[in-house]
Parts: sequence; C-alpha cells; structure tokens
Amino acid sequence: MKVMDFFYKILGFETEDMQFTNKKTVNNKLGEYNIKKINDMPDKIDGVPVYYPETLREAKELLKILQQGKPFFINLMFSKPAEKGKIIDFFEGATSVLKATIKPMKDNKLYAILPEGVNIEEIN
Repeated sequence: MKVMDFFYKILGFETEDMQFTNKKTVNNKLGEYNIKKINDMPDKIDGVPVYYPETLREAKELLKILQQGKPFFINLMFSKPAEKGKIIDFFEGATSVLKATIKPMKDNKLYAILPEGVNIEEIN
C-alpha cells in the first residue's frame, strides 16, 4: 500500500486501484496499527470516524481532519498512560486554538473531537 493510499483510507476515501481486502500485506507501523483498528474495533460511531492513536505522532496526523471542520472520535484504549496524557493535552490545546471542543465520552478512553459549531446531543 502506498503512503498516500494510506492517508486516503484514513480520511475515508478509496481509489479504484486500492484494494483493502487483504489488509495483512501492509508492512509499515501505521499500517499495522490500522489493521488492528479495522479488524478489532469499530471504525465509525453513528457515521463519525473513530481513530485509535497510540502515540502523540499519530494523534498529530488527526489534526488535519479537525482543521477541515470534520468531527471524529479518538479512542485511547491502546495508548500507554504517558502517551494518553500527551495526546489529551495536545488536543486540548488544538481545540482551544481552533475554537473546537473535546468531550470525554466513556471511561476517559473515548473522546469526541468536535469542530466549531458541532455539538453532541446528550441522552440521559
């Protein structure tokens, strides 16, 4: 899988020449990470993408999505505690600058990252 194909897949785009049926052929670290995400965990919740960053570097790649004004979830269940703190601090700063919102959703492992003007309706 080419590097750009990987980013297109993250953003939800697939081209005609991409074949994602054999996900085990990906050799790079990020590709292996996405294999775990695709095979074990949901990739969307109510149509909103879910990402599973394990490191701050992976989380920084998601900032582009927020800058485009698209909401997404991050699930930190695979992150080490030290990395989890760094990722949350990073998104708190980024959401502050971009006038967005970060909301903890479940057990402080799932967070909604919402661009300006997007809200989540809470059901009691």
